[in-house]
This record gives sequence, structure tokens and C-alpha cells, in this order.
Amino acid sequence: PKLMARSSSISSRLTGAAIDRVEAAILSGREGDVFTGAVLGRRGNGVRVQLVDPPAQVTVAGLETASGSVVRLRLDSTDIATGTLDFTLVDGD
Repeated sequence: PKLMARSSSISSRLTGAAIDRVEAAILSGREGDVFTGAVLGRRGNGVRVQLVDPPAQVTVAGLETASGSVVRLRLDSTDIATGTLDFTLVDGD
């Protein structure tokens, strides 16, 4: 049971990391573009946001916005190797 739980945890982390890299690849080259999204909830030191187009979930560090808020975010940088996306809040409700 412990081994199965550990392997499941590793699998989940790898899946999440792969999704982050795919989302970074999709958004690569769109630095400076502004995207609309809905805040899903707190995540670490920021919030998780569901973008409308393209349909991607991103974490925005340092953002203090309530769940359910609609925000517009500018993509500042992408790093496919790490799956990192950096956004800045343009405006929100």
C-alpha cells in the first residue's frame, strides 16, 4: 500500500509537470499578449487561474484576488523546460 501510494504521488507530479510544459509551449511566443481568465482559488503564494483562450490553468504568483473573479493577465515570460509562465495582472474585478 505504501509503495502504491508513493508511485501514485510520483505519477501525479509527473503528469502535472508535463501539462505545465505543454501549456508553456502553447503560450510560447505570445509574451506581451493579454489573456482573460477566472480565478479558481489560492495556490501557494498566488492564485490558480483558468484562462479562457487558450484553455489553460496557470498559477499567478503574488496575486491577491478572490475565487470567481475575472482577471486580465499579461504574459511576461515562458520557460518550456521548467513549465514556468509569468503573468502580470492588467485588470480584474
